[in-house]
Amino acid sequence: PAVKILPIPVLSNNYSYLVIDTSSGRAAVIDPSDPLAVQAVIEEEGVLLEAILCTHKHCDPPTWGETPGGADFSARRDHSGGNAALRQQHGSCKVYGSALDAVPELT
Repeated sequence: PAVKILPIPVLSNNYSYLVIDTSSGRAAVIDPSDPLAVQAVIEEEGVLLEAILCTHKHCDPPTWGETPGGADFSARRDHSGGNAALRQQHGSCKVYGSALDAVPELT
């Protein structure tokens, strides 16, 4: 069995990672802050998302020109901001992370 790890550029200066078991076609994503970017790679690779791994939860500080406080500011900037959307598309996937971080969608 082989493992393929794909970095996925997210936010303006960060990455999520798709970890694929190439023998089974199953995958896990690490810190999916941008569900659209992650989903595009899942579809491109033709894999089944089985797990979301959240290493931490926090909002990055605003970058030049951004104003905090908008309705979706926290969801866009949070490293676990894609959990809900990805679980909606991949209902059987599990979400792992620390309960102390209040990671959304923990299973």
